[in-house]
Amino acid sequence: MRPDLRSFRVKDHYLIGANVDMHVVVLQPDARSVAYDVDFEADCMHRFFLSQDGGLLAAAFAFEAFCCVEVVDLSRNPIITPESREAATVLRIDRVHALDVRIAPTGETLLYWRHGARSGTYAVHVPSGQRQKLAGVTFPTKGAWMTDSVMLPFDRRSGGVRVSYWPLTVSAVPLPSKTEVWQLIEHPSAEIVAMIDAEGQVAALHADTLEPLWQRRIAETDWISYSGDGRFIAVRQSAPAGGPVERIVVLDASSGEIARTIEQPEQALFPLDGPRFLCYSGRFLNAETGEFEEGVSAPGFWDRVLKRRP
Repeated sequence: MRPDLRSFRVKDHYLIGANVDMHVVVLQPDARSVAYDVDFEADCMHRFFLSQDGGLLAAAFAFEAFCCVEVVDLSRNPIITPESREAATVLRIDRVHALDVRIAPTGETLLYWRHGARSGTYAVHVPSGQRQKLAGVTFPTKGAWMTDSVMLPFDRRSGGVRVSYWPLTVSAVPLPSKTEVWQLIEHPSAEIVAMIDAEGQVAALHADTLEPLWQRRIAETDWISYSGDGRFIAVRQSAPAGGPVERIVVLDASSGEIARTIEQPEQALFPLDGPRFLCYSGRFLNAETGEFEEGVSAPGFWDRVLKRRP
């Protein structure tokens, strides 16, 4: 069983979350014991995200019989059962085939992407339920989430927008690329944004002015991630013409210089504490040493976690 994995920055630590057996299970910083567990009674979850204070969990579902965005309050009880979920649900948007969702660091606004006749990205103010469509932008998880706003690239064209969390306001931003920007990510300090575009240009930008601090071109890549301490950027590099992942290129985040190239078909997807990354396989990559740790990839690991749930 290989669950859908990702990490969340919660109270100055990165926690690992997994969609497994119709549950979202989030581990403590030791990556062994359970911090949060929500039973959604549905196996059609496409994406989930935990707020920075650990108080809200959002999930996106797209199955015909269970298509919605649901936000659950974890502040009173970190363990949500089917019997307690309705009382803990603070927002539910029904009849949307949701494929992506993310919550702002403030916890008051979320963005989701829906498929279908009215496809696109929508911003929602959680306390009031006010909703606004963001025309022409890409998935929420491909944006840079800052202290008071998120920057999202346009889909299939250059440029992007900045969306303030509350009140919901949208303004154009001139991203320094002549082509489509595939992804923006925020530095842990929220003072720098990194981007990658359709021509393989990787760049670090000042978060306010968007002036480039450095630029580097890396062919055949479409995903980047900061390490938890912000010192490194992992770049996923694939074979030509959209082939399988071939290697990880690790950049020095301060200069853009190549720190090392790891010749393994692995994907360093999300940050962990220190100079580490959570990989698709569940292994941990230490960007400083170039070495892998077993992490949460061991056979039977998640079965044992599920048995130890409170």
